[in-house]
Amino acid sequence: MPARTSKRTKKAQHPGGEVHDHLVELDFWVKCAYLFTPAFLALFGGLDAAGIAVFIYPLISVTYFIIRYRFLKSVPPERLVHVVPWSHIYEGRRISGFILIASVLACGYALYNHVW
Repeated sequence: MPARTSKRTKKAQHPGGEVHDHLVELDFWVKCAYLFTPAFLALFGGLDAAGIAVFIYPLISVTYFIIRYRFLKSVPPERLVHVVPWSHIYEGRRISGFILIASVLACGYALYNHVW
């Protein structure tokens, strides 16, 4: 019986594959930013400085959404048809959205307490 050689053929990537890969990469970097921001602040400024991360997180979220929006706007529509940008697999988008909503609610509550 002849020996089989297992040559793996690389599947052709679907038309939105590059867009999906780029969104996953953006997602990875924003999650790393959320994870390492307090660590670096605590390392270089002490534990008191790590509390500043609460104020930095909304800035990271806004920056992430701006970069993501500009990237998706630059993608041609025929490649974007095959990608669902609001899919559940993009955890960084979900985390960023939650942080922005919480920040807006907290600012609204602080403004309400300040006015009344």
